[in-house]
Amino acid sequence: MKTTPTSQDRRTLCWRMSWVPSRRNPAHAHLAWATARGLRATMSGILVSAVLAAVKILSGVAGNSYALIADGVESTLDVFSSLVVFGALKISSAPPNQKYPFGYGRVEPLGAVVVSVALLVAAGGIAIQSVREIVTPHHAPAPFTLGQSPAMALAHF
Repeated sequence: MKTTPTSQDRRTLCWRMSWVPSRRNPAHAHLAWATARGLRATMSGILVSAVLAAVKILSGVAGNSYALIADGVESTLDVFSSLVVFGALKISSAPPNQKYPFGYGRVEPLGAVVVSVALLVAAGGIAIQSVREIVTPHHAPAPFTLGQSPAMALAHF
């Protein structure tokens, strides 16, 4: 017959798992620093991607360049994926508790699945729109969009 663990059993289990990151454990203090550093990097990526997405989409619409619009959509997806990563990092850095004695580390792979599905959906949408644009004739892009593409590529570095 199986018995459910008591709260004392869970506390003992948490105490024995020295590898589980915890803010109270000084041996894992470097994890808090690494998480903070990752969060700062993610926020700077969000800001840069948001500016690039806005410039690309506005330039694509003004210059009638569907390639720039698609690149802007991809940059918008970068913003979304960075927000998902930011949330996953915040949640996974939470210390273990009685409900989750092993912590929240599995949230990061779940965030990666969300980002992957979003990329597949965006790729499908861009592919469908590209086929529509090939079938339907339209005006050529404005000449300034030719210089815009290399400038945006350099901005990613």
